[in-house]
Amino acid sequence: MSKFSVEVNFDSYYLVDNKKIYSKIAALELARGDFSRIKFSWMEDTWDNVDWTHEPDYSWHELLKVRCQQIRDKYNYISLWYSSGYDSHTMLRSFVDNNITLDEILIMDRSDFFDDPELKYSISHAKLVKDQYFPNLKINVVKVDYRSLNEFYKSNGLDWIYHPGCSLKIAKTHRYFSTQILPEFQNSNNHRCNIMGIDKPRVLLQGNKWYSFIPDNVGVENMAANQENFYYSNDLPQLNIKQTHMVIRWFESLPELNEDLVHDIQGRNRSTEIHYKYYENWNKGMGRFSLNNSDITSITGLHKFYNSNDEKSLDAIKFYNHVKNNDKQTLSIYTQGIEITKQFDNNIIGSAANKTILSKQYYIKPLASQAP
Repeated sequence: MSKFSVEVNFDSYYLVDNKKIYSKIAALELARGDFSRIKFSWMEDTWDNVDWTHEPDYSWHELLKVRCQQIRDKYNYISLWYSSGYDSHTMLRSFVDNNITLDEILIMDRSDFFDDPELKYSISHAKLVKDQYFPNLKINVVKVDYRSLNEFYKSNGLDWIYHPGCSLKIAKTHRYFSTQILPEFQNSNNHRCNIMGIDKPRVLLQGNKWYSFIPDNVGVENMAANQENFYYSNDLPQLNIKQTHMVIRWFESLPELNEDLVHDIQGRNRSTEIHYKYYENWNKGMGRFSLNNSDITSITGLHKFYNSNDEKSLDAIKFYNHVKNNDKQTLSIYTQGIEITKQFDNNIIGSAANKTILSKQYYIKPLASQAP
């Protein structure tokens, strides 16, 4: 079915008839478009065995320190993906503030096809950390350019649709793709670690009760990528549980709280003013550090729309126009692949690949106003 292989037993995947699959398109194909046959599993071996109802007694900053030290003790070489956004900035600050050494900072450079407003701030912050804290730090600006994207399509042909996760936009910038570019990323043993921090807590408010979960369109961003997630961890599940309780308290402080507001703030529709209005305080509510000397699009979350999986995102539009004018072979491979994915819609209006599948939900607590 696919040239892609996943050699590590990752703990987030799709299940179709009890078969593990790391590509949403492959899952849709196997299920013949029947979503009732598809399950999205998110670290269930871990979350099934913890008490979500009890907020860990450790403070948030104590848990951040523990997590950094865990990673330092587990690997010989630590690289940290850094974008200067809330998640990665909090990771970086946690290592620096606790004087736990990093070996490398990884920064994605998509300037060939996307004028990324975060790039210069990412490089500036990395240089500051090297100059003031970790003099042996390596700063690695990973170039994701026209050449590497074209090579992705030409080497995989129509099989590109089956890559792990599910990004059907033409410009590939997810972590599975970027970690295929440099050979040192392929080292999956304990010598090297690539830390990612895109894993925010997601909560549902239903029937005056709070639940933790993750939608698959969040999980696929790092599915099968050779990385160590910082906030979602088998080694320290208390970190995610703690921030989940913290963000629920923040939500409950909002006088206009309702179920729809929770969805919209967490990014159900990233183009809404509600998402931008609450983005900074939502991040602070879950324990992220404030952003200083960062682009306004990082602070407000506007860059999330620029770099979404939507085919209308700015990076996708620019790369599409490039191949349309300069590379008919890549354009043909991409457009034929999209046509193939439409076969899996099974009479569903719109693209089946865009239909969200929720993970198992874990009960946390009653809504504060409903608590006995």
